[in-house]
Amino acid sequence: MKAEKDIQRKEGMGEKTSRHQGKAARRPLRSAKTRRAIVAVAVMMLAFIVAGCTPSSGSSASASSTSEASVSASASTSASTDPAGSTISVHVIVDCNDPVQEGIREAVAICPSGIMFDETLTLPQATTALDGLKATGLTVSMAPGAFVYVNGINSLAERITNDYPMSGWMFYINGEMAMDSCDNIVLNDGDELLWKYSLTFE
Repeated sequence: MKAEKDIQRKEGMGEKTSRHQGKAARRPLRSAKTRRAIVAVAVMMLAFIVAGCTPSSGSSASASSTSEASVSASASTSASTDPAGSTISVHVIVDCNDPVQEGIREAVAICPSGIMFDETLTLPQATTALDGLKATGLTVSMAPGAFVYVNGINSLAERITNDYPMSGWMFYINGEMAMDSCDNIVLNDGDELLWKYSLTFE
């Protein structure tokens, strides 16, 4: 009996030892899992950090691109609103010196200096001789008819007295008398437009 008990005791001790060894053998597995978990967490944290930096960099690039686009759009708008050659420079003169020199009372009262206007104006392309006159800001009156005829500027009208039945306004382009209606003649850059009150229409 004693021998059997000894054998059972030894077998029990062997089982305990085996279980203890089994537990001891599994511990390294848990440690390895823990290490892998730590590595995985570290990798995830690194990924989050990188991902967090990327949008910031992207936003900066996007802001830079937007700024460049705005500048480009501004330059494009500026170019479209004032393209090269869209305006012309014209020297405009409105001269009523002849009736003033003659001492005609009406002319002297309206413009004692004899020069109503004498300036260089910046005008749009395709400006006509009539447009150039109106651009001076002077009051322009026109006679009704088949073509445009200016019969008065700043109240100085044609046929100022009975002594000058042919008096009235004429216009010249670069010193040459115009031979067409003032609304048909288009001005060019650098032109001189002269509106002159003539007593004899010559």
